[in-house]
Amino acid sequence: MENDFILEKDCIINEESPQKHFPWILGIIYNIVVYRWAYVIISQLNSTVKKEFDILPHIVYLILLLIPLILQIISVNRAIKRNDINYCIDGALFYGYAMFPVSLLCALCIFGVAVGEIFILIACMVVPATIFFVPFIAIPCIIFLMILILLYYVLLSPGMLTAGYLVRCYKDEYGLSNNKYNRHKVFRFIPGVNLIDILYISNKYRDRGKSQTVIIAVSLILMILTIVAAIAISRIL
Repeated sequence: MENDFILEKDCIINEESPQKHFPWILGIIYNIVVYRWAYVIISQLNSTVKKEFDILPHIVYLILLLIPLILQIISVNRAIKRNDINYCIDGALFYGYAMFPVSLLCALCIFGVAVGEIFILIACMVVPATIFFVPFIAIPCIIFLMILILLYYVLLSPGMLTAGYLVRCYKDEYGLSNNKYNRHKVFRFIPGVNLIDILYISNKYRDRGKSQTVIIAVSLILMILTIVAAIAISRIL
């Protein structure tokens, strides 16, 4: 009798919050646009030929990026509202591994700009004649650093949302202390460490996330293919 009641309750819950599949096509399109745009920016920065900066292609890439980004954020928020743990496991693994080069590049740029700014400011403080240039150096560097941090959060927001939901589920189900919970929250923002943390947490839900290895393999293959495709398209054009 009790088992029948539990089964009936589970059926009601499932009907109210149906599980949905992760939108793989949308994620693939998003990755292709991100890697393609990143390659265009890097190739322009490394170009030895002096060219007039053309902002139009970057506006086009920004629009192409915003559409799948907004759709993904909406989809992730809906999955979180219906407590779709399978969706969030797939999303966290996919975004974490497929977007790893982008997250690492952004983190290195942020770290490099921050450290460079500190050394320049220290050098200006040491030499009295250059102390008046501190505001003119510090303000642009701070603005550029804020732009990089914003870009980091925006590009990785779908993965961070899914990973954040997994961390909250992990805390509620396993009774994590506040220190451990905060540690896992910080791990989400560290490239490389976040991959290990996501894999560790998803393994706690092995019964509901048995395809971790497949998702990781597909994400890594997709990452390589999108980079190769971005380079190939540039060669053709």
